[in-house]
Formats: sequence, C-alpha cells, structure tokens
Amino acid sequence: MVLYSYFGSSNLSNAADIGMIWMTLLLIVIGLIVLAALVFAINGMAELDTWVDRYAGIAQTNFEKFNASIRKLNKKLTDPLRRMVEFAERFRGE
Repeated sequence: MVLYSYFGSSNLSNAADIGMIWMTLLLIVIGLIVLAALVFAINGMAELDTWVDRYAGIAQTNFEKFNASIRKLNKKLTDPLRRMVEFAERFRGE
C-alpha cells in the first residue's frame, strides 16, 4: 500500500516488483537465522552426546540403587496387607 502510494497508480507493476524483492530478502534473512540455529543445535547435541557417554553409567547405577530401595519399601508396606488378605481367605475357607 505504501509502495503503491509512493509510485502512484501508473507504476503498480514496479511497486509489486519492489515489494517482492523486499519479501524475498526478508525470507532469505529468516532462512539464514533458521540455518544458524540448526547448526548450533546440531553442534550442541554432539557436545551433549559426549557428556551422556561419560555420565550414563553413573546415572544408571544411581537409578538401580533408587529402584532397589523403592522395591524394598514397597515390599515392607504391602507384605502385611497381603498376609491379612491371605488370612482372611483362609478364614473364609476359600
């Protein structure tokens, strides 16, 4: 609209061409920004991959310890309930 009013009604084709050039340049700049972000993301993931190799074993060991303690706690909490259910079933004669 601004370009149309600047060039007047006789040069609508010129205004459209200039508008297309500016939109193309804008898309090129946006594309370069996206490409740069993609390159940084790929390099960051490669760096993260080297960290994961180093700490994966430690994390797995800690998770296994945590899982074992949760299983032990679960057994302590549910064994009395299971014994009560078994006693009730025997008492009812099932």
